[in-house]
Amino acid sequence: MLDSDPRNLYQRKFRTRPSEITAIRFMGGLNLGAVMTFLGDQFEAMQENSETMQMRVVFRNPHKHADFLIANEGDWIIRGLENEFYPCVNSVFERKYEEIQS
Repeated sequence: MLDSDPRNLYQRKFRTRPSEITAIRFMGGLNLGAVMTFLGDQFEAMQENSETMQMRVVFRNPHKHADFLIANEGDWIIRGLENEFYPCVNSVFERKYEEIQS
């Protein structure tokens, strides 16, 4: 049953809650092994984009409806709060996240 809060019928503004994520930036052949390790059994394939001649990583995300997700060279791959993976372009990543010391 859906929440009956009448506010849910309209567009509202939200702010992201503070949370920590783990991410790796895909730098093509320079760190493909590290990306494969990070993705574990969700890694599907490495492909070369014939138009740009850049590498891209194809991976699965069982938490998403899409069968496969793609991270291009320079994109970040994020492990989210529920251990799901998703790609994020660098320009968005830099605006949304800041590195923390662990």
